[in-house]
Amino acid sequence: MAGKLSYEELEKRVKELEKEAVEHKQAEEALRLFSHSVESSVDGIAMGNTEKRITYVNEAFTRMFGYSKKEL
Repeated sequence: MAGKLSYEELEKRVKELEKEAVEHKQAEEALRLFSHSVESSVDGIAMGNTEKRITYVNEAFTRMFGYSKKEL
C-alpha cells in the first residue's frame, strides 16, 4: 500500500476530481440536448447496428414508416 499523501497531493487530487465532475456534467448536458434534438426532430431518424438491424427510431420515423418502438 502506498504511503500517505501530502496535503499538497490531496489538494491537487481534489482539484482534479472537481474538474472531472464539471466535465462530466457538461458531457451529460450535451448528451441531453442532443437526445432532445433527435427525439423532437420533424425528420425521421433511425439508427442501426453492424448487423443491419434498426436499434432506434424517433417519433417522426414511427409516424412516417409505421415502425413501433416496441418492435425494435
